[in-house]
Amino acid sequence: MKKIIGFIGCGNMGQAMMKGIIANSPYTADQIHVADVDGAKLKQAQREMGVVPEADNLALAGKADILILSIKPQFYEGVIAAIKDAVKADAIIITIAAGQMIATTEGRFGHPIKLVRVMPNTPGHGGHGHDGPDPQQSYDGGGNPGNRHFV
Repeated sequence: MKKIIGFIGCGNMGQAMMKGIIANSPYTADQIHVADVDGAKLKQAQREMGVVPEADNLALAGKADILILSIKPQFYEGVIAAIKDAVKADAIIITIAAGQMIATTEGRFGHPIKLVRVMPNTPGHGGHGHDGPDPQQSYDGGGNPGNRHFV
């Protein structure tokens, strides 16, 4: 069964990451599902990349095997409160917002999660950036010390 990568938010950084995944990984556009409050951005992402739009964050959270919170830091608390009970138990959750501590994000979910914080850089917009993963202590990406390949 193919894994579903879910993006909550498809702004500039989210779209850059989606393009990079489609171009440089075994994942295909139909495996990338996206929810965004801005319907125009969602339609643009679907039209330009072929990703699958979802009706809302809750629907997406229940489907994603890898869930990327590609939203501004000020929206984390509200989005997590809305999706925390819908996220699949074995889902990997990836955050990209600066200033969001791993412990704080884990606490907002209120139950054990597989969490990785990634700090993407600006050249990612052009497809030439690098991301620095920072997995929580209890999750290393696959059960093996040093395993940092998540997507």
